Amino acid sequence: MSAYVVWMDSSSAKIFHVDGDTVQSAKAVRHDSDHHTQKKTDSKQKDSPLFFVDVANHLKAHKDSVLLVGPGTSKNHFVTFLEGHHEKGLANRIVATESMDHPTDAQVVAYARKFFPKGQI
Repeated sequence: MSAYVVWMDSSSAKIFHVDGDTVQSAKAVRHDSDHHTQKKTDSKQKDSPLFFVDVANHLKAHKDSVLLVGPGTSKNHFVTFLEGHHEKGLANRIVATESMDHPTDAQVVAYARKFFPKGQI
């Protein structure tokens, strides 16, 4: 069995497909600042629906469980986006959202291996 772990902040996402001892893919989805149509009053940019669509497209072709990690609230906004845009099947595959600052790729994968029970990945 295998699983996905996605590290996400408001500007990028790294998507790792973890299968046993191997990481089959690591894709970085960059958030293009031109996709923003509004800015928050504190000058922080809002999460872009186009960014979320890009991330969802990488995940929805598979049936594996997904662990979302990262700083801030983008991961929670992503789940809300999925639920509101007829992607409930993908939203239901998200097993948890966890806070994680800015780890290395190896640290993200190691966290996923600790999170999922033995035999699940």
